[in-house]
Amino acid sequence: MQKSSKENVEKSFEVGLEALNTISNTYVIRSSIALLTSDYALQMQKIEEAEQCWLEAFYSNTTAINYMRLYLECKDYAKYKETVRNFYYHLYQRRNVNHISFVSKELSENYINQNRYCTLLFLDGQWEELVNNYMNVREPLGWSMTFMKQGIALFLLSFFHGNELPIGLRKMAELAMEEFNFSVKEYQKGLYRSIEEDDLSFFWNCFCAWNRKQNCSEKVQSEILTKLEQWISYRVKGIMQANRRGYYDECAAFVAALGEVKEYRKEPLGKQNFMEMYKKEYSRRTSFHQELYKFGLKK
Repeated sequence: MQKSSKENVEKSFEVGLEALNTISNTYVIRSSIALLTSDYALQMQKIEEAEQCWLEAFYSNTTAINYMRLYLECKDYAKYKETVRNFYYHLYQRRNVNHISFVSKELSENYINQNRYCTLLFLDGQWEELVNNYMNVREPLGWSMTFMKQGIALFLLSFFHGNELPIGLRKMAELAMEEFNFSVKEYQKGLYRSIEEDDLSFFWNCFCAWNRKQNCSEKVQSEILTKLEQWISYRVKGIMQANRRGYYDECAAFVAALGEVKEYRKEPLGKQNFMEMYKKEYSRRTSFHQELYKFGLKK
């Protein structure tokens, strides 16, 4: 990363601050300015100012990746926690007020839909609210426009603390990355450092760092795991009854990932037994069996 002269850095930092004070935080483009300004702040060893820029980036573009950067890179995220929560909550409450979908990039306004709001609830540890109010789909089909798939994936990942992702949970991580729109290139913006890892490896490192700071009780975890098992069973049954062969791989991935979590938690029904149970339940679905084999079921 090429360094600028001290004078240029200081001048660029001042220009960035001026732009942040001038442009309304309703515009997404302000987030890019905030992250550029944080680069200059870090070059000047202005850590608090850099943190404020990460916060402003979140205020102007309220995404999961901007949340994670703020959460993981700040020395003390706790001092921002309540203001961040109040901000994304109120942004979601007024999501339909004067929102224009099709505008130029420069005029694009900050906006969160329900799925993004659910992602933030998850990252913010608001798990009971998320499960009770936003993961209550009553039909086993038509999940593509809901948070069910992403939510199941994220919860399964959160209950696994191993270093290496087994194949089922690796698929869950890919689902989560898609929901986060996660990439190393995006995350390292505003950090004034280069990250030499592939996207998936770095995502898992970030997720683990975030996960270590969560404080969910064993009671709540057990309740959510019970719901996950019910949802996955419900989903698989619906897919099988509707003969949706295109979703067999997705079903097998969920089954494998839950089996991997059970095995990690040392539950009696480990991955192989759990997957074998599904194979027997749908004994005539040989195409489904092939997908189970792909995700680790032994023949």
